[in-house]
Amino acid sequence: MGMYCEVVSERIAKHITQGDRNKYDFKRNKGGVVIATFDDEEHANEFIRFMRECYRRLFGRRVISSTAPIEINSDTSRDLEELENDIIRSRYAGFPPSSHIQNPYVKICWSCGERPAEIEDPDSLSSNMTSTHRHVCAPCGLRFRIFKDYKEIMERKLSGPFNKIPSGVDDIAKHGPNGYVAYMLSDGNSFGSFVREIKDMNSYTAFNNALPKTVSDSLFSVLDEFDSTNTDITAPMLPLMTGGDDLLILLPAKWGISMAFDFVSRFEEKAKKLIDCSNSKQMLTMSAGVVICKQTLSHKIVYTVGESVIKRAKQTSKEHGVCSSVAFQILAGSKRGSETSYNRLMPGGVCGGFKKTELENVLAYRKRLEKLPSGLRRRLKHHLFSDSAHAETERERILELISERDDSMAEEVKKLLKDEKQILFAMLEGWDYLESHKGAIIK
Repeated sequence: MGMYCEVVSERIAKHITQGDRNKYDFKRNKGGVVIATFDDEEHANEFIRFMRECYRRLFGRRVISSTAPIEINSDTSRDLEELENDIIRSRYAGFPPSSHIQNPYVKICWSCGERPAEIEDPDSLSSNMTSTHRHVCAPCGLRFRIFKDYKEIMERKLSGPFNKIPSGVDDIAKHGPNGYVAYMLSDGNSFGSFVREIKDMNSYTAFNNALPKTVSDSLFSVLDEFDSTNTDITAPMLPLMTGGDDLLILLPAKWGISMAFDFVSRFEEKAKKLIDCSNSKQMLTMSAGVVICKQTLSHKIVYTVGESVIKRAKQTSKEHGVCSSVAFQILAGSKRGSETSYNRLMPGGVCGGFKKTELENVLAYRKRLEKLPSGLRRRLKHHLFSDSAHAETERERILELISERDDSMAEEVKKLLKDEKQILFAMLEGWDYLESHKGAIIK
């Protein structure tokens, strides 16, 4: 998304002004936000019209834009506030109704499953589709064709021993034995209020250039923690969407939570350099939601689930004064959902959100209790939040069985049962997916 904003907006502005770079300028054109200035009001109106139509064709949906250009005066802060209010009005006004194709014989896009298919077998859909005919809509066909360029851009940002971006989900799933992968969604905390306090147009430009680099450096530097003796190796990370602070990244299941935690920590540190762009002195932080699931689950379904996971992380951030946070959900095995006794404290099975220190504890306890038998873990999780006398007796019995194996391990569990039940649950729920990526060797 971030790449589209920069490339497409520049191309449209150049077309409208017949290539005269002196007639337009961009204050922001990265990360899903475009703010452009033009010498001519007619050019500004044409830019709005072309952007709407281009994004409709590119993504199969419309873009929220200002209803009319805003004239810039000497008081740029007031101009920016007026522009923000106009965008808000446009967002809540919605779009005019449009008709939908009802013909049952129309081919539906193989990729998104939403729009009528218009293209057969795009060149870059897959290398092994020579005998299989699949149909996609125009937006999906265009995205498939430009994925090669996107992949090359991502590969230039790689850190550590890696020089290749994975080709697909299979390359990520091979890092685990059970065919599971981890999706990470991220979103900045209180970025809106930070941007509204940006001082002037020059600061907008500075923030526009600095934010994507800060996010990118924070994300790809996570790979520095891996180790490898190979010289030609594929990174354990596949960026699916990179738009400013909004990311959708595919990671190996066993390292997904650890890598997400490392990413938000790195961003919080690197983002300190952006404070001077705004009158707001609030620290910029990041929330991340991790969904662990089978590799066969579609990106769209995972993204829908992930929205509720990251919502929990952002809620934690607000409750604790805007801090970085992580939440995760495991879509693995047979889940009983609302029937579980812990559902009232962990709605929907979402663990967290956790502040950084809390997630550090989850990862640390998982490492210290790695010899806890699987049978006792399952029994303990089942009876963890129940208030019944039977559950209390069962918990005591489990502690006795653990103590027979290791007294110190039993004391650790007893302490968690008393003071940190949510951390204990998160550790038990995500047991197989709480491996630290730091020092891991990629073969």
